Amino acid sequence: MKTLYLDANILLRILLKDDEESFERAQQYFMKARQKKIQLVLLSEIILEVQYVLRKVYSISRKETGQILKKIIRTLYIDCPDRHLYDSALDLYIRFNIDLVDIILFKKAQAENAKVLSFDSDFKILEKEDKS
Repeated sequence: MKTLYLDANILLRILLKDDEESFERAQQYFMKARQKKIQLVLLSEIILEVQYVLRKVYSISRKETGQILKKIIRTLYIDCPDRHLYDSALDLYIRFNIDLVDIILFKKAQAENAKVLSFDSDFKILEKEDKS
């Protein structure tokens, strides 16, 4: 089976439907993945890029952006390494005004039974939340 790594522009065309031709082409790949004819892979870097574009370019709210990203990573015909980690990171992203990259860093460190070395006080908020 052919494996294809998703770029942010493919996801953005699917989500925004702002370019009909690109939307239709992207949609065909998603249909092939659903039919198990190809494998689509979504990396954390692309999750972060899509989050940035939705928030900064399209001014979509933090909550809506988090919900959109959760829907994408929960799509079972998309291979998303550490899917559970990103799902829980997005829960925190929706609840707290903390950068998604910091939340993912926190969650990855936590999964490895490690701590984040940082001067950023947001990690104290995340640690406190984790203990409650």
